[in-house]
Amino acid sequence: MDFTWVKRKDCKVLLQDSTLVDIMEHVFDVFGFVENCSRILKQGGILIIRVPNVAYIKHRVGLFFGNLPITASWFGNKGDLSIWRDRWGWDGGHLHYFTIPLLYQLLKQYGLQIQLCRDPGTQFSRFRNLLPELLYSNPLIIAKK
Repeated sequence: MDFTWVKRKDCKVLLQDSTLVDIMEHVFDVFGFVENCSRILKQGGILIIRVPNVAYIKHRVGLFFGNLPITASWFGNKGDLSIWRDRWGWDGGHLHYFTIPLLYQLLKQYGLQIQLCRDPGTQFSRFRNLLPELLYSNPLIIAKK
């Protein structure tokens, strides 16, 4: 992604809140992306971000058995790479993998305070909340500037 338009010194655009769902795993420069999100977010503004969790137990078990941790939805016949090649790209075009502690560290590095982390829309959420690093598949993180 090219953030040249955001880096202009005369840019006066500031956002109160920003929601970035299923975006960051596709961005080439994650550091520049988060830095610019923080820069254009107003003080007290909220950033809502969701990414796949590569440390999710399903991915760990798959790795144990020698399988690639697929963090995107598999379109087409499971295991058929031709649909990836022809339409979606490798693992749905995911360039990066994240864990919850790494996301916390990244967001804090750019002045964002973690307010909440949940995996909305999943079954057994009360149970999953006990060990999110292992049991959240797609954590939604709310951070405040």
